[in-house]
Amino acid sequence: MIVRAFLFAALALFTLSSTSLTAGTEDRTLLALNTAEKAKVRSEMRELLVSVSEIIAALDKKNMAEVEAAARKSGMVMVGQVEVSLKERLTPEFMKLGKSVHVGFDAIADAAKTGGSQEDIIGLLAEQTNRCTTCHSAFGLQ
Repeated sequence: MIVRAFLFAALALFTLSSTSLTAGTEDRTLLALNTAEKAKVRSEMRELLVSVSEIIAALDKKNMAEVEAAARKSGMVMVGQVEVSLKERLTPEFMKLGKSVHVGFDAIADAAKTGGSQEDIIGLLAEQTNRCTTCHSAFGLQ
């Protein structure tokens, strides 16, 4: 039950944080990217959200091997899949926050692998969704 409540809260926060426009104003740092670069960034964000969903589903089944696998695929291994040209167009602040997200997924994977409890993983996942909302509040794509 706790896992399902967390899933609902995480998805609600993600949805709300994705729409930071109010009355035609924008208070986020807009990243000037071309169409292909925006598509890549959005695709990566969707992959991160898939990992969150898979982690929650695995926690609901109490399957820590699945938690580890779901988290690991969004860890630092994902950073190596981004083209250098795109990385060069992103701000240092965005890159720093992005790295913290990937490191956080690796922390979830490590906790699942080393016997972390369901509560431990939920706490780490809450930190992850906070990073998501922080990023969506701070940055937008232009």
